[in-house]
Amino acid sequence: MSGELFRCEPGTIGTSGAVALKSVATAISGPRALANAIRSEHARARPAGLRPAPPVILAFAESSLSYGSFRHLLGPTLSTHPALHVYLDHPGSPRFRPIS
Repeated sequence: MSGELFRCEPGTIGTSGAVALKSVATAISGPRALANAIRSEHARARPAGLRPAPPVILAFAESSLSYGSFRHLLGPTLSTHPALHVYLDHPGSPRFRPIS
């Protein structure tokens, strides 16, 4: 099971004063890679004086993915990120690249 971890960062400020968000993707090859990427992001934010992301995971997945498979991928992260929001696709929806 693999997927991508996305981190949103503030981007440029337009002439109207609105901030555009920038999305940074990290390829995830499995459960340990996901947990390591989240730990690395937390470690990167602290010395840089950035506020670490809240302990929440927003997951976008195919509606055909079984709960057991999904739980296997996210299991190592639940001790540090207990809040989990899962969004399932609608079959054939091109809006995002789901976990597969």
